[in-house]
Amino acid sequence: MQDNSKEVELSYLAGIMDGEGAIFITRDVYASKNPVYRCETRVGMIDQKPIMRLYNAFGGTWLLEKPYHHKRPMYRWLGSNREVLVYTLNLLMPYLDVKKEQAILALQFIEKFPARRGHWAPTGQIDEKLEYWVKMRELNGLAMPATTERTGKRGRSKSVRLDATV
Repeated sequence: MQDNSKEVELSYLAGIMDGEGAIFITRDVYASKNPVYRCETRVGMIDQKPIMRLYNAFGGTWLLEKPYHHKRPMYRWLGSNREVLVYTLNLLMPYLDVKKEQAILALQFIEKFPARRGHWAPTGQIDEKLEYWVKMRELNGLAMPATTERTGKRGRSKSVRLDATV
């Protein structure tokens, strides 16, 4: 790929990430252990072509989700591997607009907390990771205070409806 066409492709993929993607920090809470935090990014669309372009450019995982309520199936690209995340976010960073702050925070989180397979975070890091998680939620426009309270048969988070007065 020539430099100009590479820039065009990266700006296109950054536009997809800005418009349809998500960059976030997940928090898994277990009954007897410390919470586990990790960064992820994903894009979901009903058109397969942009998803395959993301997959071919950055690696990661792509999957086809089954359709619900007689709708079309959803194609999803996932970047949850640390190497894929760092590679993807560093390449897209100059072209991101809407998700730039989330990308910066995700890269800071990854750099500050290297992967420790099979180990729970030391007690001092739990509070620091929680701060990153809360900050990412704020950047993503999720209602605060953050809660882990669940409802419904699928365990989804409670929905918050805001008044749309303009």
